[in-house]
Amino acid sequence: MVCGRLPVRGKMIECCRSWCAASFPKPREVNPDLTPDLEQILLKALANDRNQRFESAEAFAHALSAHLRRLAPSFSSRPGET
Repeated sequence: MVCGRLPVRGKMIECCRSWCAASFPKPREVNPDLTPDLEQILLKALANDRNQRFESAEAFAHALSAHLRRLAPSFSSRPGET
C-alpha cells in the first residue's frame, strides 16, 4: 500500500517463495518517493530474521507514528486531534 503496488507479482506460490526467501525489491526501488527513514522502518518490519523485526505491532506503530510526526509535526495518532 505504501509503495502503490505489490512488490512481488506472479502466481501465489511464486510470491510466497519470494516472501519466505526475503527476495523482493526494497521499498524505494518500487516507490522512489519514499523517504530513506520510512524505507528502513519497512525493511525492519519485513526482515526475514524475526529477531531483526519489531518486537511487537505496537513498536512498529510507534516507529511509523514517530516518522510521521517528524514529517508533519501537527500529526496525532489519536482520532480527532491535530
